[in-house]
Amino acid sequence: MKKLITLLLVLVTLNGYSQNKYEKRMVVHHRDSIDFYFKGYLDEYRKSLYPNIPNVIISDTLSLASEHHNNYLMNMMLEDGSGVVLTHEEPKVDGEFYYKGNDILIDCVVGRVRYYDTERYFTHVGEVLQVTGLVSTLTKSQKEVAKILFENWLTSEGHRMTLEEYFYTHIGINVSFSKGGLFIGVVTSALRSSIPVNEFGRKVFLHRGGNIYEDVMQPPITQTKKNKWFKIN
Repeated sequence: MKKLITLLLVLVTLNGYSQNKYEKRMVVHHRDSIDFYFKGYLDEYRKSLYPNIPNVIISDTLSLASEHHNNYLMNMMLEDGSGVVLTHEEPKVDGEFYYKGNDILIDCVVGRVRYYDTERYFTHVGEVLQVTGLVSTLTKSQKEVAKILFENWLTSEGHRMTLEEYFYTHIGINVSFSKGGLFIGVVTSALRSSIPVNEFGRKVFLHRGGNIYEDVMQPPITQTKKNKWFKIN
């Protein structure tokens, strides 16, 4: 039986700079890969909501932030090396789980994007995570696996809302394999240059529900920590 856990991180903000410089750093993924097919499903889904919306661009910077966190998740384990912890944070110790890797620990997706986005191109960042047992994917093609992962997120209201927001222009994707599991992380973000400026000189946008977000927005101080643990047999 397929074992699956997903989590949602609320949207937060980062600063960014010019689009023209950044376009030189776009990533082209192999055409027969989970990353490539996932992007195709995402573009198709967003166009069903907003017919004139441009396709998203896969960013190497955002993908590095996603890879960083997947490496953390794959090295966070019980004393005997078993188990999987799924969280958006990066504590050294979490309950009975211990981090056994060597990377710098960065406690939120905002910090991870800032770490790799040294020129501050991006603003309004979100992240969705998922892990599934490899046994459920071994006999499937890359395209079939990408569709399963994408549809899993669409069945979760919070994840679906993050992926269907119209304002983001770029995504980062990382797919990793470890401990009998397939880990996928997707980071969504917009170039600062793509967000209009209001009469007060602040970057603003309206999401489809009509709420206004600005680049001075901060993560909720009382945000509840969400962790899930499970074992892959």
